[in-house]
Amino acid sequence: MYNKDGGYMNIKLPDEVIFALELIEKHGFEAYLVGGCVRDFVMGKIPHDFDIATSCLPSNIRDIFKDFSNFDQGIKHGTVGVIINNRLIEITTYRIDGEYLDARHPSSVSFTTSLLEDLKRRDFTMNALALNKNLEIVDYFNGIEDIKNKRIRAVGNPYMRFNEDALRVLRALRFASTLDFKIEEETSKAIFECYHLLEKISVERIYIELKKLIVGLNVGLILKKFQSVFELIFNISFVNYDLILNSIDELEKDIVTRLAYLLSSKFVRKDAKSILRNLKVDNFTINQITSLLENIDIEISNKVSIKKVLKHLDEDIFLKLIDIKKVIDKDLYQNELILFNQIIKNKECYKLKHLAINGYDLNDLGIEGKRVGEILDLLLNLVIEEKLDNNKKILLDYVNKIK
Repeated sequence: MYNKDGGYMNIKLPDEVIFALELIEKHGFEAYLVGGCVRDFVMGKIPHDFDIATSCLPSNIRDIFKDFSNFDQGIKHGTVGVIINNRLIEITTYRIDGEYLDARHPSSVSFTTSLLEDLKRRDFTMNALALNKNLEIVDYFNGIEDIKNKRIRAVGNPYMRFNEDALRVLRALRFASTLDFKIEEETSKAIFECYHLLEKISVERIYIELKKLIVGLNVGLILKKFQSVFELIFNISFVNYDLILNSIDELEKDIVTRLAYLLSSKFVRKDAKSILRNLKVDNFTINQITSLLENIDIEISNKVSIKKVLKHLDEDIFLKLIDIKKVIDKDLYQNELILFNQIIKNKECYKLKHLAINGYDLNDLGIEGKRVGEILDLLLNLVIEEKLDNNKKILLDYVNKIK
């Protein structure tokens, strides 16, 4: 055990969490914080979620917290959710997992009174820590040492851990990215041996991990080292991908921008939409990425060209486009942000809604039907190209000449 005097952390547990731990212990059972919240504390981070593991059975948990809102959100796995002062705390009975038959879920769960048995079934040593109300840490697998050395290491046999739950392959890569940790050698070898099991995992679960991984740190190194894993996920070849993998970390930590860049190779771009749909990416994100890829080769060099792009893109997508273009060609696009900001500040016209006239004005001139849209689009182009001023009288005079 390590306590707060060991110099590893400066912990202040929320009152609701202390209350829950003490209440369980008052009824004669063990209670520890476990998992990510303990890891975060050791790393000096403030956790947002608190999970408690206990030696008492789910029925006991419900009885102990009968005066509080509680629900059996994962009762078959021994988990009861308890709400104390609007804070959700998940409380789970120590358990031993049965055989994993689908590379994801145990076929059965049995409860135990042993904290060690419960921690043995967890994925990585940094997540197999337990913390009691006195701020003492139980560390059976040298998880604190691994955290200090920024190392991801499987609990016990890594091949067994990944065969139990193949999603742990992506979790290892995701932690390496988001925490800027290195994956220990034997765990890394096991990833290459077991990653094919990801084919058994739902794409929805894969995408949840992928979203967090892609916006982390040193993503390029992870993509290169574990290239075969990502080729399986995306169903593409990373041949001739050196430029993209070497520079993806230069982009903003934004899932749309980074996924678009990852799929920007001319060999892949045409298949980007189907790749994203196969990953069950939401339509909004797919449409944003598609817009970026459709405009990625457009030359942007002055206000007119910027406004021509802005005519079809939202401002936030345009900024993502510039972010990608700066990475593709570092000698270009140094002044485009300045010009973009001038356009926005000066409220210059680049969309139909900015025009000084609208469809009703054209109706007053006797113009109806699809001709209204054609003329408005023509006027917008002329204003963007600085051939007409965005002035109502000037625009109406021009319409009267061509109608």
